[in-house]
Amino acid sequence: MTLDQKIQVWNAVGTWLAAIGTIAAVVVALVLSSKPLKVNLKVRVGLRLMILGDGSPGERVLMISATNLAERPATLTTIGWRIGPKDDYKYCVMPRFDRDSSQCPIELAHGKTANFKVTLVTPKYDWCADFGRDFVVNWGDEYLKTLRAQVFTSVEQTVEAVPEESLLKALVEAHRQADYRGV
Repeated sequence: MTLDQKIQVWNAVGTWLAAIGTIAAVVVALVLSSKPLKVNLKVRVGLRLMILGDGSPGERVLMISATNLAERPATLTTIGWRIGPKDDYKYCVMPRFDRDSSQCPIELAHGKTANFKVTLVTPKYDWCADFGRDFVVNWGDEYLKTLRAQVFTSVEQTVEAVPEESLLKALVEAHRQADYRGV
């Protein structure tokens, strides 16, 4: 085989390898583009002490925080709750939050956080007592452990979070006090 023939063989091999690489890149691009981009939220639910620093006493609030960990924006549409065994879920939504908290719908870019705040006790209501009376109903430990906060998104993905122990204890305490008052 002459030098020219060897060059032509290697030229053909290089062309074939380039074609195979191009086809592989197209297949990978198609597979990646067909996968839906998942929402990736970090959700925390618990009681917080709000201290304003203006001399007023601190107040206990329910805080639901959602942080977008994904590269794509996420739109939060509703905040709610779920409780009960898998075959008998019970749901509720939270339509209102305090004025100085985030409001739904809200779009979160990568790394941004929305904080949904509810004052626990006002002259008009006691959130823990009302929530326990109207939604929790069953106060068995196993049932109460099924309580989950839910964050709903515009792409029909729901992210759930287990409430912190402090919130569960506050709900149980509000229930006990309501029982003593005969409510």
